[in-house]
Amino acid sequence: MIYADPTETVADLMARMTDRRIRHLPVCKDDRLVGIVSIGDLVKSKIAETEAEAEELKAYIAQG
Repeated sequence: MIYADPTETVADLMARMTDRRIRHLPVCKDDRLVGIVSIGDLVKSKIAETEAEAEELKAYIAQG
C-alpha cells in the first residue's frame, strides 16, 4: 500500500501522487492511520507558501 509519513515534505508527496496518478494518500505513523491528504490539500499549501514568499519579497523591496 502506498502511504505517506507525517515527516514528508509537501514537494515529496506532490511528486509521489503525480507520478502514481493518485488523488488521495493515507498518512500513517507507527502502522496506524493518522490522516488522509489530497492533492488539493497539497496544492493549496503550496499556493499559500508561494503567496507568503511573494509578500515577503514585496515588503523587502518596499523597504528599499
